[in-house]
Amino acid sequence: MKKAALIAAALSAALLLCGCAEAEISYPLSAYTHHPVGDAIAQYLSEHDALIFPDEGMEDALSQFGVEVVSEETLRERLGDEAEAVLGEHCTYLYAEREFTDEDGLPLLSPAVYVISADEDRRLPASFSPEHQDGTRWDEYHVIVYDILSWQYLPADNGGYDCVALSDFAFARISCTEFFISSPGHIDSTLTEYTYTQFAPYFDDAISPRLQGVNVRQDLRLEDVTIIISGVEIGTVSLSRGN
Repeated sequence: MKKAALIAAALSAALLLCGCAEAEISYPLSAYTHHPVGDAIAQYLSEHDALIFPDEGMEDALSQFGVEVVSEETLRERLGDEAEAVLGEHCTYLYAEREFTDEDGLPLLSPAVYVISADEDRRLPASFSPEHQDGTRWDEYHVIVYDILSWQYLPADNGGYDCVALSDFAFARISCTEFFISSPGHIDSTLTEYTYTQFAPYFDDAISPRLQGVNVRQDLRLEDVTIIISGVEIGTVSLSRGN
């Protein structure tokens, strides 16, 4: 068995915008490429074959970013009613508090919650058999895509917090079985495993541009992810638009 990692962010403007609900809104390249917490999550997932929930080991990997693993009860204590939209089945909740400055120079506390779930609406299987194979060798790809969410908050006027941005990234585990005719009447195969990521805009920080007056949608999530391996498009998987 071979194993390879493809931690990939789509960089062309056309590809970036194709996953957005409102393609007329354009964001700078940095909105798609600057996500240190997202990169750390993707790296951790790529090094652990099984997703175990809750995953306490992830906290060690993300502690340098001020991220901690928290329970449902802790989320309710910190976010109040806003927490209900975040909660789901078989989830790991990662929580961070960042401090920003408002237009008057006053500090603002901004919680962020990263949600990794193995629930059915976040665990999306797909299979692909690329066309134009020559008959002596052919590939089959089996893909599982996880929709990793980030919820970002600002203080509400009446106390508590309001969610001002919901972003995500797609993390895919890919098994490629290559079949080939080794001799007349005999078919052999090899298995190669990959991981692949594609980020929506502002996965880590939609707060800074909003405070600077940038028009940032509240829902930034990808609608689908296109799997590309070694420059070859394998297929596209639609993502859940549930909470």
